[in-house]
Amino acid sequence: MLISGTGVFGVFLFLTYYLQRTLGFSPVKTGLAFLPMMAAIVSSATLMSTRILPRTGRVRLYPRAC
Repeated sequence: MLISGTGVFGVFLFLTYYLQRTLGFSPVKTGLAFLPMMAAIVSSATLMSTRILPRTGRVRLYPRAC
């Protein structure tokens, strides 16, 4: 979870720099440009937790300690 959070933070940080410095977006336009990605993240997380996870179950990475 820590690595995933760090990766997402890095993507948002550098994508913000790219949109504002390179493409010349304003801060408001940059925030609006993030909305489709946020909607995709929220909808995929909701789909995963309500429909796919109950069917497949969670994956156990480490053997159970006795």
